[in-house]
Amino acid sequence: MCGILVQYSKEGTIDENRFKDSLYLQRQRGPDNQSYVRFGPNLIMGHTRLSIIDLNSDSNQPFKSSNGNYISFNGEIYNFLEIREELEKQGKNFSTTGDTEVLVSHLDESYTEKLSQLNGMWSFAYYLVNENKLLISRDRFGKKPLYYYEDEFDLIISSEIKSIYSLKSIERKVNKKHLLYFLNTNLWHQEDNSTFYEDIKKVMPGQSIQFDLSNNTKDILKTHSLEDHISNNKDIEELEVLLSDSVEKRLISDVPVGMFLSGGVDSSVVASIANFKDPNLIHLTSQTTDQDNYYSKLLAEEKDLDLQEVDLNEEAIVDTLKDMTKYFELPIPVYGISLGMNQMFKEAHFRDLKVVLDGTGGDEIFGGYHDFYGPSLLEGYIRRGNFLGLLSFIYYSFISKYNALSAFKTLLNRFLARIFGHNDFLDDNSSYDLVNPFFLKKRKMFLPRNISDLLSMQQFDVTRGRLQTWLQLNDLNSMMYSIETRNPLLDYRLLDYLGMKEKYKFSKGYNKFLLRQLLSRLTSVNIAWRRDKKGMTFSFSNLVEKHRQMFLCAVKKSTLIKTLVSKTNPETFLDDFFLNDTEEKDLLLLRCYAVSLLEIEYNLKI
Repeated sequence: MCGILVQYSKEGTIDENRFKDSLYLQRQRGPDNQSYVRFGPNLIMGHTRLSIIDLNSDSNQPFKSSNGNYISFNGEIYNFLEIREELEKQGKNFSTTGDTEVLVSHLDESYTEKLSQLNGMWSFAYYLVNENKLLISRDRFGKKPLYYYEDEFDLIISSEIKSIYSLKSIERKVNKKHLLYFLNTNLWHQEDNSTFYEDIKKVMPGQSIQFDLSNNTKDILKTHSLEDHISNNKDIEELEVLLSDSVEKRLISDVPVGMFLSGGVDSSVVASIANFKDPNLIHLTSQTTDQDNYYSKLLAEEKDLDLQEVDLNEEAIVDTLKDMTKYFELPIPVYGISLGMNQMFKEAHFRDLKVVLDGTGGDEIFGGYHDFYGPSLLEGYIRRGNFLGLLSFIYYSFISKYNALSAFKTLLNRFLARIFGHNDFLDDNSSYDLVNPFFLKKRKMFLPRNISDLLSMQQFDVTRGRLQTWLQLNDLNSMMYSIETRNPLLDYRLLDYLGMKEKYKFSKGYNKFLLRQLLSRLTSVNIAWRRDKKGMTFSFSNLVEKHRQMFLCAVKKSTLIKTLVSKTNPETFLDDFFLNDTEEKDLLLLRCYAVSLLEIEYNLKI
């Protein structure tokens, strides 16, 4: 992974020293090299490099193509060898062995048409020198971040928000809609190009923006969206071939590669396939539950994997939250996956790993999360009158000890929200505050009204929902320790399976049914049909009980939090409100504490 920074001054000259200092703020994304190229007095392009493929300095960026164009690129193009071969057939010669030169040469051919041919994760800034145009782009899933700021004086493009504020002497003003969304859902708002900060925008997944610097205009392009690839394939033989190729492409590296193995279906599929390709991978597993460790060890024994256990330290959570807040520039979601994965990446860094594979995306593509997708599955059955499917779901829910009643309650709340317009509350956020009972309901996300079945729910989740938060967490957690994370289950070609019938996703009390069938062919270890996967868990209520007064003291001092309390004496109210502890209030207190940490670190305003 790498870091990108571009500044274009519409009036005046760029301060080169200030630009260098701002670029250096992204050194964790690119500790191996920081370089920049200046194009006259008012345009400068910078890059910080984490060397993964072709470690030679000739592949440092910004990289100049044979056509004289420049690119600052963050990510990996997994099919770069195939693209290179095609370009060589056309007479193109290459001076490096990495993917950066291939990418810029590919874009030189016809950049708006060539994006759809890329298989990879990327964000980049591509400058066409003769045309004086700047193209910025993100991959289909949005695995790599790209932010921009624009006013009458400057256009700034960056992989990290801190570099933008370093270049612009403006205060950080919080987007209230994003703040409310985080406090209510424990997720980051992802539905449009706005960010947690009022002045900063993000390039959306699958989006490209072209800036004409000669006349200060921009065009938003959509040339490589996920929706173009969704189909209803259910061929398990073809799935195995696609996954095998996806894993093989993500093992290409000139530095050591590791694998996060959780003992669940997703990571076990990836690990089983990767073992055929490279039996020398280091596998890291967290000491979470006895069952998860049991299956991780069984698979490691069968495949002769180098399995190393990581002890997740609950005592370090408070310090970890502070460190993450400083680097993320966001309030930290209170999940085991956010805090636990940070510790996993930290351990991977200590073991000198620069690339890690994981199982991210299996739930979203193949139909996981009984509790989250169950209500949408039920709604689809009801709308189509599929009572056989409905009865089957209820029957197997009892057998698998999944709470079908909870799914029906969530579905009822969703219907009521549509009728009474609760889903629209973020469009009029001034009428809602922290103490509204809405905040204490177990509502995972605010959903658009057009979500009415499992497929539409999955599509939203992948493009605008929870997966976008997981990917952002993955990127920030890994970059905090200068590690590249790769997700074989999020190869865009696997979207061919997103639209398959529900019986291949949820069947006989199992989720991810087709993926489980494939796993049962790859290993004799009975991971495929386990129902007891818990993942990374922390005792957050115990944490609050131990540190309640410290958390509450910080929250009562937070101006951001107090602006959301519609009481004459906010501090007294917060004292009473959070001392009456429940699990939901404990988690809300932690989210409020996360906001207070961010406010202190960056002197936030609202």
